[in-house]
Amino acid sequence: MTKKHKNIIFSWKFWTIISVILVILTALNIDSDTNNEVKTATGFNIVSFKVKLDVHEDNIIDVTENITVNFLNNIQHGIYRYVPKWSEYTPQNRQTIKRKSLISNYQAVGENYRLDTVNGKARITIGDADEYVARGEKEYTIKYTYNMGKDPYKNFDELIFHAFGDYWGTEINNASLEINMPKSIEGYNINFYQDKYRESNITKTVDYYIVGNTLYASYDKPLTKSLTVDIELPDGYFVGGSWFYRIWLYIEFIMLTIAILGITCYTIYKWYKYGKDYPKESQTIEFLPPDNLSAAEIGYIYNKKQPSKKLTIALIIQLASRGYIQIDELNEDQKKIQITKLDIKNIKSNMTDIEKTVYKRLFEEKDTIILSEHQSFYKAFDSVNDKLKNSFKNKVYDQEARNQRRDSILRSIIIFNLNIMSLCFLNDLSDIMVLIYLLLFLCNFINLFFIIIMNRKTRYGEYISAKVAGFREFLITAEKSRIEALVEENPNYFYDILPYTYVLNISKKWIKKFENIPIPNVDMGTFDYMSDSSFHSLYTNVYIPASSSGSSSSCGGGCSSCGGGCSSCGGGGSW
Repeated sequence: MTKKHKNIIFSWKFWTIISVILVILTALNIDSDTNNEVKTATGFNIVSFKVKLDVHEDNIIDVTENITVNFLNNIQHGIYRYVPKWSEYTPQNRQTIKRKSLISNYQAVGENYRLDTVNGKARITIGDADEYVARGEKEYTIKYTYNMGKDPYKNFDELIFHAFGDYWGTEINNASLEINMPKSIEGYNINFYQDKYRESNITKTVDYYIVGNTLYASYDKPLTKSLTVDIELPDGYFVGGSWFYRIWLYIEFIMLTIAILGITCYTIYKWYKYGKDYPKESQTIEFLPPDNLSAAEIGYIYNKKQPSKKLTIALIIQLASRGYIQIDELNEDQKKIQITKLDIKNIKSNMTDIEKTVYKRLFEEKDTIILSEHQSFYKAFDSVNDKLKNSFKNKVYDQEARNQRRDSILRSIIIFNLNIMSLCFLNDLSDIMVLIYLLLFLCNFINLFFIIIMNRKTRYGEYISAKVAGFREFLITAEKSRIEALVEENPNYFYDILPYTYVLNISKKWIKKFENIPIPNVDMGTFDYMSDSSFHSLYTNVYIPASSSGSSSSCGGGCSSCGGGCSSCGGGGSW
């Protein structure tokens, strides 16, 4: 593998592309079953719905449904029915659980039908797309085997079965239920509910009786919600049962869990070693700019996110305060800023590199310019920004910390990929594993947090940042007597410090301090240095060309709380 190939594989852009692809593929996988989904149709009602359950000792139930449908027109092909593979149950201890079942032998007796899966629910579609059902009543017989798996309850057994889906798009009339149990159920507590949380108990309105091991029940009113039968049984009533959770899926999930937690811990370790801040330097009072840095450099250290335009404007003010240029306001209909180069010998030898950059851009065409008409000065912003970054990227901000931050972004993308991959089999996980998955998803945010705080300053960065903070604090809190003493030592002190106050966002406070302090009348042009609003005028006068414009799931059978192919109770409709 070449170095070029390695750089591609270990780049965050590569893994970002992989993430997008995985998200798309996962979305297609999750929604693929809904492509064949049909909408709930009108034009029919259910005359009767008889359910027969032959319950076996190992928690397997043979289900037979006799559904008599009255078609109100002749534009229907038949019906469809959903049976959920995952169901929610609330037993007598009121601890709601999600339980996976295995559906087999799904068939419509004597009819053409096809089977598919929609949103994790087995669907049978009965009828022929080339034929229409005649108007009137038609009886359908649907059979399937419902393997409810091992008994999940401790110290008791319970048969809970959602007998009728509640979203058929019509009422269910003459609902009846026959349950053949493997052993006697005489004397056991029997209840009927219209929800899966044991809150809507309708036992008093259901007619039922027991003959031997068989329970017969009927509901004479039109049924618009699910009817759930609940038989409380002694522990050991059900024996055996299947465990059909896929072992390989659990192994894969455990491996993903270890990988995600391992990567997260590794990111935290890298932050502790390379990203944790050095001890903060003590802030000291500074009367002058620390380390003789320019206004742009001080502004960058104070806040590197400041616009490079503002830092460049500060350098213009600094060039004026040092006597290299003159700034004039032209009193015309529209105020304009004129900048003139002063004739000083060896002027560039006394400038810093960053001052030379701005000076050169200002006067690359002629010695006197109108700032709003200088059509290339805006290019100085990028030059200033590049020089600041190159000057301080290793001195102030730790390069190794930035490298680790980049690698941490890559690791975070990988974690996101793993989470997306695990979504593909999330529906096959038990409740506790789904909870673990949600906790693992939080690892994305944990990694993101440590990525954000990964950047740190160098020891020099902490030192100079403390100096800048001390300098700014002095400019804000300095007493009049102290400022007067500094002005006496340096009559140009106000103007020398002015560009620094601009990038430190305290120019208004600095100007106010000199309301009662005499300062020399320096010939720096007609620009009003004693007005904070003038700086805004200078800022907005820079010509910048106009930027170019550039080139630039629905649920099967409804979404009720308990049925219609959207919850544990199932449902159906016509098509």
